[in-house]
Amino acid sequence: MKRRTFLTVTAGFLASSFGPALAPPVLAAPVAIASIDASTVILQAKRYLGLPYKYGGTDPTRALDCSAYVSLAWGIPRQTTDTIGGWATRISKAELLPGDAMNLADDGRADHIRLFDGWATADRTIMWVYEAAWGFGVSHHVVGYDDRYQPIRRLGFTPDLPLPSPVMPVDYDLPRGHFFSQTGGNDGRTGFAVTNENRINLWSEFRRLGGVDGLGWPLSSRFASWGQTVQVFEKGVLAWDPLQRSATVGPLPDDLILAVAADALTPVETPLLARPQPRSLGQGRAP
Repeated sequence: MKRRTFLTVTAGFLASSFGPALAPPVLAAPVAIASIDASTVILQAKRYLGLPYKYGGTDPTRALDCSAYVSLAWGIPRQTTDTIGGWATRISKAELLPGDAMNLADDGRADHIRLFDGWATADRTIMWVYEAAWGFGVSHHVVGYDDRYQPIRRLGFTPDLPLPSPVMPVDYDLPRGHFFSQTGGNDGRTGFAVTNENRINLWSEFRRLGGVDGLGWPLSSRFASWGQTVQVFEKGVLAWDPLQRSATVGPLPDDLILAVAADALTPVETPLLARPQPRSLGQGRAP
């Protein structure tokens, strides 16, 4: 996260509030930097799982932003996306190992940093990360590889963890919903997303109405029908009522192929493979 002006103004406050581990950014690494191994980095990353994300958050007991989180995991003074390069060296995509980081600096609103934990797919298009991000909080999940991010390795880093074999989940969270591939390719790559996009909260209503147990797996993408936004599931049709700001469940049509447009019934590629990645997929601030 990039906040030169903000951090200059508030440096005294941050130093008094958060102690040595989260002092104001040090622009250059010391001549001698303490070493750290990958095992320790990942252990530290796991320690803060479940914390909320907060833009500018530096309190490890309350909320963190992306660069504060990576700074803690790396065991270095609090950095931002545009100062952490002084504590790291650039590496290539092929060199990434658990405990390295992916840094997107100097890109305006989209600046962000995340910790690499391994590949989810053999073709290295989707990866496992630890990150503090809007829509996720501090979490461990899959994201698409985005070549706008620069792979970096902390100075004094010992890579004592092997690169794990790729494992792709068949369904997983998105910032505004969830992606299911069980009725698509069952491979995590093609299926249907259930989301709260555009203030049409089908994901929230899906969960309220019982989730998979209550409605089954999705059989379509969302689509417009008779002035409503609807989505078909194995056990019924979820229809959004814009006046009530809620959804109701209706019966399945006798013939889905006749009742639903073919494009809505066709499994789609995961948004994790979109290029470039939408800002909503794990960036530091809400879009």
